[in-house]
Amino acid sequence: LRKLPNDALLASVATALVNSDEGGSAEPLVTLRAGDAAPPTVASLVALRTFQSATELFRDAMELTTDSRELLQHAFSYPLQQTLASGAVDAIVADDGFRKVAQSILARWAADCADGGPLAGLADVSASDDDALSAWKAWVKALGKEAGVKGKKLFQPLRLCLTGSMQGRDVGGVVRVLALAEAEGVSVRGQARLSERLEELASWLDSRAAAA
Repeated sequence: LRKLPNDALLASVATALVNSDEGGSAEPLVTLRAGDAAPPTVASLVALRTFQSATELFRDAMELTTDSRELLQHAFSYPLQQTLASGAVDAIVADDGFRKVAQSILARWAADCADGGPLAGLADVSASDDDALSAWKAWVKALGKEAGVKGKKLFQPLRLCLTGSMQGRDVGGVVRVLALAEAEGVSVRGQARLSERLEELASWLDSRAAAA
């Protein structure tokens, strides 16, 4: 798969996603517009920046194009509560740097993603992934300076806050795909939108502060 031309890989992934509901699930894996009863087609998926970017994001993680189904669902899910309950991130969230990173994300996100903001390009379907991710990296660097953390004390909280998991593809790439999906009206079964993730994160921080 790593050697397939982009167009061929994209068509193969789109085919795998279109055929993902052959098992008879009541809810399709992918829907394209709220209230649109028509199922997605290979052509409709291939035309969307969401799936173009997702395919490149997943390329190195796929052995079969059907692996894209699980990768897509993982990227769109937000298992924050399960990850916290597992105990695997206790040391991360106990560090004061986690709180600082989380609060900085919450304080800056809406304004920075708005038109003219440093993260506006994440949802811009006309922007290249390289340009969008360059802006993302600059934003992460500024976030780290604001929170007074760097290295894993920045990147681990960032991943946990925005993906709800300590595993998965590049955080910037995942956020880019999620932002494009919102812009293009793409929904994935079991998804949590970026705004919903931040609401859940804020609620957890409030409950943790109240219990302290």
